[in-house]
Amino acid sequence: MNVLNLTPHDVTIIFNDGQTRETIPPEPRAARVESRQLSILPGGSRAPAMLQGAGYPAVVMEDYIEPPLPPPRPGVWLLVSKAVFNSMPDRRDLIHPTSVFKQPDGSLACRAFRRRP
Repeated sequence: MNVLNLTPHDVTIIFNDGQTRETIPPEPRAARVESRQLSILPGGSRAPAMLQGAGYPAVVMEDYIEPPLPPPRPGVWLLVSKAVFNSMPDRRDLIHPTSVFKQPDGSLACRAFRRRP
C-alpha cells in the first residue's frame, strides 16, 4: 500500500507502545476545502437574499477541493485533512489522522487513520 500525504504537515504515526512507526512527509501541494459563492438571484447577482420568514441575509455557497484530488488508484491511499475527508463522502481511498495527540517536543502525531468501510 502507498500513502500520499495531501495535508500541509508531516504526519507521524505512533503505536500505543510509543514506538514511532513512520513519518509521512507532505506532497508539494496540499488539498484544501475552498468555498465560492454561487449566483442566487435572477441575472446572476451575488447579493445576499433574505432568509424567508427570518429576515436575515443568506447566500448559497459551494465547497470544492483545491487542488483537485487525483483519481482513485488501486493500492493508493490519500491522506487528507478531516475537512477534505468529510467533504468527499463517496471517495473510499481517503484517510485522515485520528487519535491525534501532542508529543513532548510539541509536534503532533496520531495513533491511527480513519477510513470509510
